[in-house]
Amino acid sequence: MAKIFDNSTEMESYFNKVIEEVIEAVSKDLLDDFLKHLDNTIYKAKPGEYSRYYKDGGFYAGWTISEEANKKIGDYVRSLIFDDNRLIAPQNDMINSQMSHGGNDGSDIRHIMPMVLNNIADNDFYSYNGGALYLAELNNEGYWDSYEKDLDRKVNRWFNQELNKYGIKRG
Repeated sequence: MAKIFDNSTEMESYFNKVIEEVIEAVSKDLLDDFLKHLDNTIYKAKPGEYSRYYKDGGFYAGWTISEEANKKIGDYVRSLIFDDNRLIAPQNDMINSQMSHGGNDGSDIRHIMPMVLNNIADNDFYSYNGGALYLAELNNEGYWDSYEKDLDRKVNRWFNQELNKYGIKRG
């Protein structure tokens, strides 16, 4: 059944709410799907000579959706971001001799982990104990490069599914 509005303000309010809910749902789908991808790439490989913190301070835990408004683009912007502050710092990791999320020289490389784990050359340069073993197991294709291939198609599908819940179809 078609939605009927008494005035343009009511219509605008309704569609603003719909847009916000759709973007929220698509953002959740994106994060959930991306974390599954990390499970199937980085965390599928056998662990190196270190403990994986996974959801409790590991690389996996660093990913989130940012809800900061960007006034140049609009209020409804969400971003998949990596927050290195959510990772256990080398100085807090006595179990692994201060090497968790640390470089081969023991320095803290949390801020560049997305790059290091996606690129074989950077991984070889910065990592310790063999680095990201999954890169060799997956023909050196990084987690981000392999995820990005289908991203537009997935986002379009999620977006259409959410709009369909409100009876909205894109042309």
